[in-house]
Amino acid sequence: MSEMVNIIFTIIAAGLVLLAGVFILRFVIRLAWKFVRTALIILSVIIIAGYFFGIFDIAIQEIGIKGLLP
Repeated sequence: MSEMVNIIFTIIAAGLVLLAGVFILRFVIRLAWKFVRTALIILSVIIIAGYFFGIFDIAIQEIGIKGLLP
């Protein structure tokens, strides 16, 4: 009987760890997304400011259909 109770407690503990892992992973992903989003905003501001101040030279060319065909 004691061994069966031990197995049941082990299964319950494993289920709780898996359930807690889901919530911890959601928190970590939200936190990481905030950092990634902030980094992308800062990078875009740096690129736009660099373009306007002449640090970056961004040339946008139109390829058209002729450039896509061999």
